[in-house]
Amino acid sequence: MKKTILPLAFAALSVFESEAQCTVEAFPTDTVVLTCGETLDLELSAFGLSGNFAINNDFNAGNAGQGWDGTLAATYTNPCVDSPDGSIYMWMGDATPQPRILTTQAFDLSTGGTICYEMRYAVQAEAAPCEGPDEPQEGVYLQYSIDNGANWVTIDYIDPIGGYDPVITSWQQYCYGIPPAAQTTNTKIRWFQDATSGAEYDHWGLDNVFISINDPSYSYLWEHNGYTGPEPPMVTVDGDSIFVVNYGNGVDDFCSDTVYIQTVPPVFFVSTVPDTSICGDGCIDLNGVANVLVRPESSPTFENNEFQPLVPLGQQTVISVAVGGVPMQTVGAGTIESVCLNLNNPALPFPINMGTFTITLECPGGASVTLIDQGSVSGTSLSNTCFSDSGLPLSSGTAPYSGTFQPASGSMSDLIGCSTYGVWTVTIVNSDFLAFGFFNSWAITFNVPEISYPGVFEWSPSTGLDDPTSLDPMACPQTSTTYELMVTDSFECATTVHEVTIGIIDPNQLAVQAEVTDANCAANDGAINLTVIGASGNETVEWQDGTMGTVLTNVDSGLYQVTVVDGCVLDTLISVGTIPSDLSVEATVTDADCGSANGAIEITVIGSSGNETIEWEDGTMGSVLVDVTTGTYGVTVSDGCVLDTMISVGALGGPIIDSLAVEPPLPGSTDGEIEILATGGTAPLQYSLNGGDFQAVNIFSALDTGSYYIVVQDAFGCEDTVTISMDDFIEVTIPSIFNPNSSTERNRTFVILGMNEPELLVYNRWGFKIYESDAYQNDWDGDKCADGVYYYIAKNRA
Repeated sequence: MKKTILPLAFAALSVFESEAQCTVEAFPTDTVVLTCGETLDLELSAFGLSGNFAINNDFNAGNAGQGWDGTLAATYTNPCVDSPDGSIYMWMGDATPQPRILTTQAFDLSTGGTICYEMRYAVQAEAAPCEGPDEPQEGVYLQYSIDNGANWVTIDYIDPIGGYDPVITSWQQYCYGIPPAAQTTNTKIRWFQDATSGAEYDHWGLDNVFISINDPSYSYLWEHNGYTGPEPPMVTVDGDSIFVVNYGNGVDDFCSDTVYIQTVPPVFFVSTVPDTSICGDGCIDLNGVANVLVRPESSPTFENNEFQPLVPLGQQTVISVAVGGVPMQTVGAGTIESVCLNLNNPALPFPINMGTFTITLECPGGASVTLIDQGSVSGTSLSNTCFSDSGLPLSSGTAPYSGTFQPASGSMSDLIGCSTYGVWTVTIVNSDFLAFGFFNSWAITFNVPEISYPGVFEWSPSTGLDDPTSLDPMACPQTSTTYELMVTDSFECATTVHEVTIGIIDPNQLAVQAEVTDANCAANDGAINLTVIGASGNETVEWQDGTMGTVLTNVDSGLYQVTVVDGCVLDTLISVGTIPSDLSVEATVTDADCGSANGAIEITVIGSSGNETIEWEDGTMGSVLVDVTTGTYGVTVSDGCVLDTMISVGALGGPIIDSLAVEPPLPGSTDGEIEILATGGTAPLQYSLNGGDFQAVNIFSALDTGSYYIVVQDAFGCEDTVTISMDDFIEVTIPSIFNPNSSTERNRTFVILGMNEPELLVYNRWGFKIYESDAYQNDWDGDKCADGVYYYIAKNRA
């Protein structure tokens, strides 16, 4: 069987039709792509028509047309997909009785010729009249008879291979040379399907059927690289090639076609370390990879999603999967990656018991492995249950056995040597008497490993490389250098070049500038935006929490470490500040009676969201603190932000310091004295100076100059305090005589030294006040007073 695509569309319906122009098509029809360096064994063939047909029917008239032995009850309304050219085709659907047969009249095929037709199988499990065959025996035969249909000989049989194969479930053209035994003067051809599951199942169609008759005067002639002759059965090609086939009668009818072989370059996998920089006089491994790909790694999967019941009583349910296109022709060690099953138990009166099941996988050659044996599993269903030699024992699983397990008996290695092409089957045997279940799907996945080989490589330049002949040399350049890794395949078909640039960083030039957004207290809304200075552009920036990049967001106040690597390494700390809180409090204080705990504090929080907590130093919660004595009390307000403050409670009815009598020390002496005059409070009163012990005496003597803190405390501990500063004793000088008419300015007025703007009263000898000043400025000159003796009183101001 050869798949052929012909360029002609035959419109006429006739028997032994003759046309003047020949046609020929060479195979393979598509351009053959060959990877440079590969060798390909290629089978060439050609199909030519000289214009003579026994039958040529495209069914476009909407009926079977001429040349048939009887008329079938087929459908001509294109009930499923369109034909390739959109025209009418013959469809063997649910209206066609079984067996489904299309037979030609008897023709003279004694000179040989070709049978060509287009055919499509419907897809399995679709609705009638488009439900396709799936079982191996439900396909269509192409047969001939030379005794008027008494006996039939098969030319080919198209296996449904599971009903989902994408090739046979789409329109394809099939062409066959008329077998020598069929080359008689009385030969019939038929398409025959004898096994179906009923009228609603296993449908298929035909279009563009023709049987050509050879003209002995026509022949083929091939041309290639100087060769001219009959068709070669097999050629070996290793590069760009052109094969031309000529077909004709050598007189007045000639046609030709061409097969093209195109060579493509190989696929390279070449890599190195990424562009990077090193610090100062450092070094780096280049980590070169230089491979030529022959075949990529893949995992082709083939599956059957047909939903069908599982029969009981030990009968077999066989579900097939068509496999094709796997690069390996046969199964080897590790070729089968996995086989996965899904089947379930509906809500029926007789649920299935997986313990009664045996499930076997069989390859096209007949070798098999038992995936599940009776008693090896339990439960009522399998859900994505997969099998591989690398899986776990089935005994370790539980229903519904999701996962990968080892086969119950044997191993996938038992299938080594099986062909990967063809129909693979899963056979399910349920030994239970009445239990029913349903098969959902199964799939087989193959492991196609990559095939590659090391290419021929060269580093350029070699400056700074410790070993230029190695794929992984140590590079120690003194200046920024771009290295080229040039790779050529072993057949010298193509070359590829990969570049890597190694920059040099001065360790003293690497720095960062930070733009910082401070965080609101407890809000984690701070941010840092870095600018790296002196880097190559290939640097990495990593923060202490693993964040990568120059931006760090959603952070609280604090220090954050960042590491910049660009060959050189720079570690630095960035500080995020706190935006001050707007929290504050206003306090209403009720002072306590001396010796009593009847004081109180009530605070009002300002600048809060309303969700604040208030805690006093003794653990009391809330804005009010009651039953407190005189003293200072700490309170903490929390609203995400935190405010700590102190509030004082005063005393009522305690002692009061009325006055102090202070006698400063004389110059050069420590004979100062302070007398405390206090009233009120509950006796006895005690006195303390500068935090010293309390004493009953209210006088402190032998004092030097300085500042003194005085406390008066009564019997209940209530206190009054005062701070006083005691200076050195100041000598006061007052003249006994002065003369307003003196030649010396100082003696013209009454001058008092050592007193600060004292209060001054002056009297004559009869006791009459003649002068008064509250803040004397040393300016009285005795104006209008007669010479004589006068009396004065001078009081120093505190």
